[in-house]
Amino acid sequence: MKIRAVFLIIVLLSGCTSRQLTVPEKKDTLDFLLDLTEKIQSDTTLHQSGAADRYSAIFDSLRDNDFTLAHKYDIETLLNKINNTFVLDTVLTGLAEKEQNNLLSVSLNETRFRLLIPVQERLDLLYNNEETVDEPKQPENSNAKETTKTDKFETHGKWVFKENVSWMLVLIRENDKFSRLKTDCLYRVMNILHQLENPAQKIRAWRAIGRMIDLIDLQKSTSGYGPFQRSAHGLYTDKGVVINTLLARRDGETNKDVLAIADQVIQHVEKQLSAKKDMEFWTKVYESREMKNIARQQRKGIQIDSNSRVYDSDSLNALYWFEKGYKTQDPRQKIYFYSKAIALDPEMTEAYNNRGNVYQNTGNDTNALKDYDKAVSIDPYYAPVYLNRANNYQNRGDYDKAIQDFHSAVMFAPDNAQAWFYRGQCYKNMEQYSKAIQDFDKVQQMGSSPEYLQKAIYYSAICYLKMNELEPALSDFYRVLEFDPENVSVYIQCGDIHRKMKEYHKALNNYDAVLQIDSLNALAYNNRGLCYQKQGEFDLAVKSLEKAVNIQPEYVSAYYNLGSVYWQQRKWKQVVAAWEKCLKIDPEYTLAKKWLTKAKERTKKRYITIEVEVPE
Repeated sequence: MKIRAVFLIIVLLSGCTSRQLTVPEKKDTLDFLLDLTEKIQSDTTLHQSGAADRYSAIFDSLRDNDFTLAHKYDIETLLNKINNTFVLDTVLTGLAEKEQNNLLSVSLNETRFRLLIPVQERLDLLYNNEETVDEPKQPENSNAKETTKTDKFETHGKWVFKENVSWMLVLIRENDKFSRLKTDCLYRVMNILHQLENPAQKIRAWRAIGRMIDLIDLQKSTSGYGPFQRSAHGLYTDKGVVINTLLARRDGETNKDVLAIADQVIQHVEKQLSAKKDMEFWTKVYESREMKNIARQQRKGIQIDSNSRVYDSDSLNALYWFEKGYKTQDPRQKIYFYSKAIALDPEMTEAYNNRGNVYQNTGNDTNALKDYDKAVSIDPYYAPVYLNRANNYQNRGDYDKAIQDFHSAVMFAPDNAQAWFYRGQCYKNMEQYSKAIQDFDKVQQMGSSPEYLQKAIYYSAICYLKMNELEPALSDFYRVLEFDPENVSVYIQCGDIHRKMKEYHKALNNYDAVLQIDSLNALAYNNRGLCYQKQGEFDLAVKSLEKAVNIQPEYVSAYYNLGSVYWQQRKWKQVVAAWEKCLKIDPEYTLAKKWLTKAKERTKKRYITIEVEVPE
């Protein structure tokens, strides 16, 4: 089978360039990808149809080979090689989007994922001082000083480390980055699933996810490891998010064959999560004297290695500036302090997120969006930034982008009531009221803070009202009054619903409740007047409507309603006076313009017949 795979790749690539690139059975994977990178940069056929299929076939064949690192690289060489392969991500991701070939993205991300594991294993060995670069053999009977384990770490390529903490911090930093990249690869494939329509393609993607999960230990996956997140067999994410994401993707499947593969993957994940914690790993974390010493020296302001090209002790001071930004109340100082933190640690997701919040709160949505985008690019699984960016999009009226970010916020932080609440708000603004109600109900089920609970019930009522479902709307509004018994606007909403349901006595009770709280509420007087009008209590209606216009002299609809009551009383001069006042305030008030002429006609002669048409 491997001979056939090699022959296939030779055939596929023979027409691309004069240089044939094959997948040998035994070859350093890093070297192979570097060769592939070089080939891509000189490939003149990338613009031609089918290029994505060719490269997808390369990665599929590579998948059947062992992912090896053939040489004991020093740190400099290892990091340079892996970083030089990143051009593949940019070029081939662009190619996949151009040809709408999602399977190329699946193959590429699985290959990147599988490569990062041996790279991280090598870094982990270096970290634990268990593996070193090859050293020249000393001649027999040489008087040369015997090389100790610690001495071997002093030079790696051109990098010179004067103390163990220097190379240790480099390894922690790089492993942290690679853990994030590896995690990103897995989630990218998960997110491609809903873009695939062909069941065979979906099965292929699910199997890729299964193969990736087979290579890791989810018990070693948590974003809480901080600087110790260096395990090649874990992910830089909470393991609960992995299972939640997979379950969400499975719920979207309908094909029985796809469902069968999805269930196999999910069962494997659930089996992993039922295992015991890796206590050996946690013991190593808690007993790490090196990290305690680093923290102690940093607090004293000691620069550990002033000559190292790769270690800058100031980067650890970023937290100092971040905390200053968090504590101060002055927006300008916040931006300054967060910017200092970012300058010292360009990978600090929280600083970009918080600075974006300050920009957004001060009306600078453009800079806020830039910071949120940067934060997402650094850590694609940081839920708060999705929530904040979604609100930014929503403020701009870009609801489609907002809802996508709200989906991510809910997926990565399913216990965050704010994420569900604001997604419900977005659905409401998109007029998708049923979906909004489902999210508001979720907030209520979570038993969130009284603030969000009350808001969720209120907006659920608004959505029911928009759908003309009056009884559940009324029920929710009355629940809001249990939290806030002096909420004037909710009493008015309840009164208006009762009025629509022709329950005028109950409507009047709500308007009266408003006036007991706010005796100068013109809207309550106006709506109460409409109730009296429907009951035939015209004198009480006139009295209530006149009170409304006395409180609010520019209340145009109250003048029209007053004229309507006068019409039913056959007081034509008063009708004309009320509607002329209405049109003086708003010359385009349609109903007043329509009926005023007829009212004026009735002032010129006496009518003894019963009017059958009443202006509404």
